[in-house]
Amino acid sequence: MNEKNAPAINSVSSRSIVSQSIVSLNVFLLLAGLFLLYGLSLWSVAFLAPSFPYPGRAHADVLTSVYSSTALLAVLFYALPRDWQVPGLRPVFIGLFLLNGFALFVAASISPPVALSLFVMLNSGALVFLVRRIPLRGEARIGSYLYVIVALLASISGGCLSLLVALDLVGDSWWFWRQIADGVQFLGAPVLLLLGLSGQLLNPHSSAEDAKLEKGTPYWLKFLLAISFLLTFFVGAKSFPDVPWYLDTQHLAYVFRALFFAWITVTELEPFAKRRPKWRYAKSINYMLGFIFFGMLLPAIWMQYRIAFEHMVFVGGYVWFVVVLVSEALFGSGAPDSGSLWFERKKQRNWFVTLMFLGLSTRVTSDIWTGSRPFHLAVAGLCVIAALIIWGKRYRNLTKEIVP
Repeated sequence: MNEKNAPAINSVSSRSIVSQSIVSLNVFLLLAGLFLLYGLSLWSVAFLAPSFPYPGRAHADVLTSVYSSTALLAVLFYALPRDWQVPGLRPVFIGLFLLNGFALFVAASISPPVALSLFVMLNSGALVFLVRRIPLRGEARIGSYLYVIVALLASISGGCLSLLVALDLVGDSWWFWRQIADGVQFLGAPVLLLLGLSGQLLNPHSSAEDAKLEKGTPYWLKFLLAISFLLTFFVGAKSFPDVPWYLDTQHLAYVFRALFFAWITVTELEPFAKRRPKWRYAKSINYMLGFIFFGMLLPAIWMQYRIAFEHMVFVGGYVWFVVVLVSEALFGSGAPDSGSLWFERKKQRNWFVTLMFLGLSTRVTSDIWTGSRPFHLAVAGLCVIAALIIWGKRYRNLTKEIVP
């Protein structure tokens, strides 16, 4: 009798894990959405009220540190328990993570040292969550989660280094160390985290039945690629203007960073493989990977527009890519076409993609045509908000069917 009942017990346990993970995902996405809404709405306020003091660094911290961390960790807390069939976050820890995230959001505009301390705590907690579940994973492979581990370690290291700079404990070379810390904290670690999560969720070899057939990148090479990607921020922290641009270390760092990103993308996501799953409603993933790649590469050619091009990574990656990654995780994975997020909603899908592209492009042009910058920023913010409302309504309706 026990043997007959075992499959049913395992099935119930599996459904329970998935259900709890979706609840956790929805809670964290709601908080991340509020952070994003605040950051995007500031662009409209700055346009409507020119005397409004644009928050500058605090605004960047909210979007690239607070929002991106909360959104990416939301995917991690959903995907890892489902993939490894291990317990997810207990309600008390969900509450602690949410409290940490909200406190980080508030401190970002008030006290940078406190915000950085909370940022380190947030990522340290996520790292503990992941590491404690490694022994419980059974035969499930670590896979692309290795990039997630390196990314969390990089976030903690970058946050600690930023804290030392904020406390003026690095001496006269503070600008050099701040360049490294900002690069690792805002660009290096989130991109690695996004690559690790997307590689795990989108790679056709990530399913349990294909685990024994895996012939992917060995773990030592994954680790080497991740470290090499992060080292480009050390290489590019100091510029040498007296040499040709193609020999300047800052320009070369962007080139190598883009190449390492492309390498990891090709090996982990296999975008050109014949076995690549049909990203039914997320075909724009290929375009977003292109946005991120060129957002890293173009500053090597036009350094004066570095901030503009890096927003191809921020908007195209941390916002657009995260949204479709969540959609793929819940409604893709070999499900029939009727399980697609945009099934019989082609018009809504087209509006979502169009508005996201307009938001991305106008945010980039705001730093190129500076004369109309406030207008471009306002358009970018409103387009992205409108796109996310369209997606959010569809997502909410479908998740109700999964978790009553």
